[in-house]
Amino acid sequence: MSLPACRLLATVGAVAGAIVIGVVARTGSAVAVVLSGPAGPPRFCARREIELIPPGLAVQPNHAAAGLDLAAAGQLISQVGHGAEQAAAAGLSALADLLPAGATCAVAVVVKAVSVPDRLQDVLRSHA
Repeated sequence: MSLPACRLLATVGAVAGAIVIGVVARTGSAVAVVLSGPAGPPRFCARREIELIPPGLAVQPNHAAAGLDLAAAGQLISQVGHGAEQAAAAGLSALADLLPAGATCAVAVVVKAVSVPDRLQDVLRSHA
């Protein structure tokens, strides 16, 4: 279940000492904002950019894969996706390490809805 940001803050704000990490994805990176205190008004703690694409990999893998055969395209997209997952986990872990000991933390991930075709060949066709 997804909650609107104001409702999420109100829900988490009910937990004493709660910290909220809001994350929004961008092309090749994500921005995390840390808030603490009550929902109204919360206290700004930090803002960090998390690089999601390891060096040497395509920042826009669907575009990079458009000229490849399906097997190679699938492998490239999978490799970039796996690298992004690892980088996101490492970035959130590093951010969590900055939090005070014993802090209660909630993570809200905000992602722009995107319509993506089901079949890889259709995805690649739309990026050619």
